[in-house]
Amino acid sequence: MKNTTTLKALTLSVLAASAATPVGAQSLLPETVVTATRLFTPRDEVASSVTVITRADIEAKQQDTLVDVLSSVPGLRVVQSGGLGKQTSVFSRGSNSNHTLILVDGIEISDSSTPNGAFNLAHLLTSDIERVEVVRGPQGTLFGSDAIGAVVNITTTLGAGPAQYLAQLEAGSFDTAGGALKATGSSGKLRYAFGTSYLDSDGESVSPARIRALQAGATEEDDGYTHKSFSMRLGYDLAAGIDIGLTVHHIRTRVETDQPIEDPDAYERTRQWFGRADARFDLFGGLVESNAAVSFTRHNRDSFNVPGIANTLQRTDGQGDKEKVEIQNNYLGLDDHILTLGLESELDTLRNTQFSNFSGFTIQGSTKADARTNAVFVQDQFSFNERVFGTLGVRYDEHDTLGSKVTYRFAPVVAFPDRGLRLKGSVGTGFRAPALFQLFGNTRSSNGGTFTGDPNLRPEESTGWEVGFEQSLRGGNLIVGSTYFDQEIKNLLETKFTGNDSTVINLKRADIFGFETFIAVRLSPRWTVRLDHTFTRAEDKSTGNDLRRRPKQKFDLDVRHQATDRLLLVGALRFVGSGKDVSGNPLASSQEIHKGSHTLVDFSASLDVNARTEVFGRVDNVLNRKFETADGLAGPSRGVFVGARVRF
Repeated sequence: MKNTTTLKALTLSVLAASAATPVGAQSLLPETVVTATRLFTPRDEVASSVTVITRADIEAKQQDTLVDVLSSVPGLRVVQSGGLGKQTSVFSRGSNSNHTLILVDGIEISDSSTPNGAFNLAHLLTSDIERVEVVRGPQGTLFGSDAIGAVVNITTTLGAGPAQYLAQLEAGSFDTAGGALKATGSSGKLRYAFGTSYLDSDGESVSPARIRALQAGATEEDDGYTHKSFSMRLGYDLAAGIDIGLTVHHIRTRVETDQPIEDPDAYERTRQWFGRADARFDLFGGLVESNAAVSFTRHNRDSFNVPGIANTLQRTDGQGDKEKVEIQNNYLGLDDHILTLGLESELDTLRNTQFSNFSGFTIQGSTKADARTNAVFVQDQFSFNERVFGTLGVRYDEHDTLGSKVTYRFAPVVAFPDRGLRLKGSVGTGFRAPALFQLFGNTRSSNGGTFTGDPNLRPEESTGWEVGFEQSLRGGNLIVGSTYFDQEIKNLLETKFTGNDSTVINLKRADIFGFETFIAVRLSPRWTVRLDHTFTRAEDKSTGNDLRRRPKQKFDLDVRHQATDRLLLVGALRFVGSGKDVSGNPLASSQEIHKGSHTLVDFSASLDVNARTEVFGRVDNVLNRKFETADGLAGPSRGVFVGARVRF
């Protein structure tokens, strides 16, 4: 029964740790993680490379979007096509932008309405986020398709205890204004959390001056963004050992775009629904914990443009749905093992129509497609002599078009608590099924060309391993660590042209390796510093060249000072090195170019006026550096924002 007691204790500890605490009282590293094993597990017993961002971290750095949160995570390169709301991709350890799986409260929110299945991170705000865990490396055994580079697991607030209410307002540069309302708590057997948020900004122009100069008559115009969202989480203790839950998230956005240069008539609307109903049962006196869930995801994306400066008429309507049923059983009856058996079935659906007319050249098409995947996985989470821990697992996926795929993962860690040392390593595999559009898509152009998907494509596959260490010194006030990772990805998809016709083929192979190194130090009870460095070499084996938008070097520095019991100061510096990119010049858009490096400095301060009221302010891009997030796409200039948060 030891595992039953331990698992429940860890669950309670995570819930208790969700409250914001002063920086001086926080651990330099998280105490527990969930995503790496799908169970609450002490961090010292986890071999995977995991980064945890808590609610306290988000509020300390005043991060409004998930883009802000993930940008400083080691191993991740986040690329946003301009400012708020613009298309955002994440490249995890050199993998592709569609190789990272995103979960919100256990809901897979991948977007089958996009041509390559990549999820746009731009529309997730942080107002109701309680915790973010990022597990890097292939994670196909526990999560199936898409988990080649990393898994990002987002957990939102679920109330406990007396009713609590929060109101937040923020305003600043670029005519930006936003706010959030939240109610959380419990009543009898019911736990609840309701939240709503709003953000509106005039933004800045996405097009740099050098790109704007290429088109006669193009004048600088701001690209605005509007976001409205609602969330609800409910939990109910139905009976002893039986809990049920319901989660709903809804997001509506409108973002102005440029097609391709300073187009005031182009914009995109999105409507997203994420929902999940689940139940947890303690069976056989607590020897077995059973979890069952059904979830649903819907993405609607509509793009519009009318002829103007760009002389482009466009209307695109896309809808992507995911329906998923899953069961997970954890057998806790063995002292040194927790056995997990999971069953999953998911259905992805695509409905897409598009029409564009650029100076007489038209593209139009309509695609309807779906695919079902069934899977089973088993994992053994083991421990030996309170020094050796790890997981061993295997998974079988059956895709009704692509056939079957087997993935595995072995991740051991050896701890030397008397020396403050951990040695860790892992080897595992992952895969990604081609997007529905890549399998079944169809478009036609006025020059007689046709894009046709290929249902005979093979999944992209990865095999990766890593080895590393963490050393704790000075009574835990100084921690250093480094991890070497190595991954091969084969059957990478690429568009092939034959005359005017095109399709997608399995062509490329990538070899990726690198280091993630960090040092975290508590200089005093009121000062903490953390420095992360990532080196990544991602090579296209067919050419020997670096893959695009994977810079070799990335540094992130985080400095926090609890100046007084009420005043917290935070400084952050990010350096992104140079690398390959595709030209942002619309007259040479297929040309590969070398993109330079950039450095950004941010500063934030927050003051507890009293036990219920907090005022805060921040300056983004303090040095007002001119930079491009990707070639031809301007990053935000200096922004100053202030706000207040009231709890009652």
